[in-house]
Amino acid sequence: SIHSQISSMGMKLKPSKCTSFSLSGGRPVVVPFHIGDSEIASIRDEDQKFLGKLLFFQGKSEETFNLIKNNLLEGIANIDKAMVRNEFKLWIYTHYLLPSKRFLLTIHVLTETHLKLLDTLTDKAIKKWCGLPPSATNALIHMPEGLDIKSISELYAETHTVSHTRTRLKGDSIVNSVLDATIVRESEYTRKGSTCIQAEKRYQDAVDSHTVGGEIPTFTGESSQSLRHRFNTDVSKSVKSVLLVERREHWENHVKDLVVQGQYLALAAAQKQDVVWKSFMFNMKQGTLKFLLNAAIDTLPTAANLKRWKKTSSDLCKLCKRRQTTNHVLNGCKVSLDTGRYTWRHNCVVNYIVNSVDEKYTVYSDLPGHTAPGGGSIPPELCVTAQKPDIVILDKHKKIIHLFELTCPSEKHIDTRNTEKSNKYAHFVTDITQYKCTVNCFEVSSKGFISSRNHSTLSTLHKFTKPGITKSQFKSNISALSVTASHHIFLCRNEPSFLEPPFLLPPLVTGTRGSS
Repeated sequence: SIHSQISSMGMKLKPSKCTSFSLSGGRPVVVPFHIGDSEIASIRDEDQKFLGKLLFFQGKSEETFNLIKNNLLEGIANIDKAMVRNEFKLWIYTHYLLPSKRFLLTIHVLTETHLKLLDTLTDKAIKKWCGLPPSATNALIHMPEGLDIKSISELYAETHTVSHTRTRLKGDSIVNSVLDATIVRESEYTRKGSTCIQAEKRYQDAVDSHTVGGEIPTFTGESSQSLRHRFNTDVSKSVKSVLLVERREHWENHVKDLVVQGQYLALAAAQKQDVVWKSFMFNMKQGTLKFLLNAAIDTLPTAANLKRWKKTSSDLCKLCKRRQTTNHVLNGCKVSLDTGRYTWRHNCVVNYIVNSVDEKYTVYSDLPGHTAPGGGSIPPELCVTAQKPDIVILDKHKKIIHLFELTCPSEKHIDTRNTEKSNKYAHFVTDITQYKCTVNCFEVSSKGFISSRNHSTLSTLHKFTKPGITKSQFKSNISALSVTASHHIFLCRNEPSFLEPPFLLPPLVTGTRGSS
């Protein structure tokens, strides 16, 4: 018997720590095994793990799927029960729940069908916390230029590829021969994809970018260990770059076909620019993130959308009787313009910038308390003019005057407005002769979007700010003020009169200079 043979070798089995698994005719069956008088439990009746992976009696993919599904459902339910607002639930999911599933996804193999079902499950919870409708595009959640929250499918591909790469680079010949055998076997699959083969392709692409002919070099000499480590690090970084490129291409191709919901995301992708509000979205007041996300994909309850959703019969603005779209409310309503709503939003941003300028400079603006002697924003001794650039900074020591002009347009009009304003104020470069003059026109969209060019202009403007204001906080506050003011404008979209509130305060605290 097993017991007697084990005993003859001076060893002892503990039945309570043993499980059995039997196959008959290629199918799992329960066959009683005993050690002495103790029966060994079958894997069917008692969970058994191997290297962290739970082994299942039937060995079917549905069992693995149900394990991970239930694990995710439990985590989502726990987050849902937390007594915090939805924006913070999203933060908990992004920073705690999702990373905690990396090991679980690494050691188990899932089919594409099951991965899509898990994506649907998690996307439903994310949309609920974001305040997005079920029909909202998932691109806003997963695009690097959007919320940048990896889907389960993306995290699964990343964990398996990184693990596969690590095994290839650090495993011995026996371990790699096992991977080779797996690839040979799974290459014969005709009805399903292979996670291992996909990971191998990404690994080979990374190796090819760092070798000649795909052959891994042999490192010798005293520096061999450090050279090998550097090579492994470079390949690992390249693998992650390959994954990021795949992810970007997938979502960029997806948003190109979205006529309504894809315009904002397509612009961000074309600019290769992350949206600034990603850095402060969890610091905004309750409801602001919901407004911002729905504004980005045009799913706000405007009259045009309500009519499209068959919730109302008219798509006209109650103020100006023109078609009320998201861009109309935030940028195009004449009544909103005439009642000073857009000017108030613009001045909220200007007020923050003016109050951020270091005291060693002289700053003028058309805002109350900041005007130049005699009114306006340009001192008359430098140039007599009726024009009033938004922000004028004088460096009296270097005899340089810097003119900055802000516009808060819709995203599609950013370049047009820049051209208009640049032409409008270009004459000051030659008209002002006592000081050297620079003219910088910049735009922050009504949804807080900052283009690549405007990032550069804001970096220039940041050089004049107080030492305690970091560049990232400076840009984030400017974006956040535009978004928050737009939110207030949207909430007042049906009000014929507008009582101008005080200027909004910057939502982000100051820190130390040096962040970018």
